Amino acid sequence: PAFAQGGQGAQERIDTAIARARSQGVPVSLLESKMAEGKAKGVPLDRIAAAIERREASLERAAQAMKGDEGITDADLSVGGDAVEAGVSPAVLKAVTDSAPRGRRAVAIAALTELVQRGVAPDAALARVRQALKRGPDALATVAADGDDHTGGNGGVRNGEGRGRGAVSGPPANVP
Repeated sequence: PAFAQGGQGAQERIDTAIARARSQGVPVSLLESKMAEGKAKGVPLDRIAAAIERREASLERAAQAMKGDEGITDADLSVGGDAVEAGVSPAVLKAVTDSAPRGRRAVAIAALTELVQRGVAPDAALARVRQALKRGPDALATVAADGDDHTGGNGGVRNGEGRGRGAVSGPPANVP
């Protein structure tokens, strides 16, 4: 990572990443929670430092992409960081941020990220999320989970199938 410097200790790397987050207006609490998670799991400090550096960089890129809207919450920024880490471009992240109403923004970004992680091209994922936004909150909540192709189908996935143990699925496509 860009922050790692030869010989610099893990705690110093964490401190540097936190200072950089502060200077860039990224909420430090988002990094502190990542650090607490690593410590709770017994992860070595050098691995925590690397994770904090990566997370800070992704949150910073997300914040840059999402700037301009005063209503960006820590939750929005957190899922924005996840989107960046998944390979969503700043332009696509900005587009979904601008498209989604404030109360649904985090869910829209999370749905976009899920689609990209499943192999959907970011531009196609954005189109699907925008279509779901037009249909309402229920459609947005299930767009990624159902493999929704915005034609009423479920992308060839039967309810609960292929989603792992205990997966919860939405109603069949023919139920309003």
